[in-house]
Amino acid sequence: MLNREVKSGVHLIHGYSNSFIVEAEDGLVLIDAGFNPQAKSIRRYIREKLPRRKVKAIVITHNHVDHVRGLRCLVKEYSPEVLAHPADSAVIRGEAPYSVRGGLLKPLFWILLRLFDTPKVEVSRELTDGEKYSTLTVIHTPGHTSGHLSFLDEKRSILFTGDAIADRRGRLALPPNIFNQNPSDVKKSALKLAGLEFETLLPSHGEPILSDASQVFRNSPLLKTLN
Repeated sequence: MLNREVKSGVHLIHGYSNSFIVEAEDGLVLIDAGFNPQAKSIRRYIREKLPRRKVKAIVITHNHVDHVRGLRCLVKEYSPEVLAHPADSAVIRGEAPYSVRGGLLKPLFWILLRLFDTPKVEVSRELTDGEKYSTLTVIHTPGHTSGHLSFLDEKRSILFTGDAIADRRGRLALPPNIFNQNPSDVKKSALKLAGLEFETLLPSHGEPILSDASQVFRNSPLLKTLN
């Protein structure tokens, strides 16, 4: 799958989880840092496609390792602001361990996550529901983690869902319950997103929906299971 500009000024970087680069007037805003500890795909894309643009900020959807493992390298290279929800900031700072629910598999997940160090990166600013940063409106969508965030770029009509909504082989889906801190909040957050208007949906897992995305979402089998 190609890393590419999916909408004017918005770039998709594929990985175990997707990251995005949003062009703003005063620089680049990255959404998530990816799983690769050297953030190789993100750095290469900026070097080759956006070499004259300053990376001003990295906004984090949530603190799971596949979204933050490249953060330390990106901060070292670009010295950007790092922004996240207060409930997820302690993990990013290295002040708290990754939290896993996991059910019967929790011991296995705990062992696996212990193999991946937390980023230990300072959070420059904490984001809360409804505030704006650059071109993005912050939407608190808890459940997957307590501080999970989605972002709406109203001017471009794009919803960045993080892990709140995923694409699985062309079907919209919630994240697996074993990874969710609060499954009932996951459903409430999905319904919150379904009430928004947007042309394009960009999930952290799976492929984008590039047109009529809010209507596609509201007509999806997923939504019928939530009501």
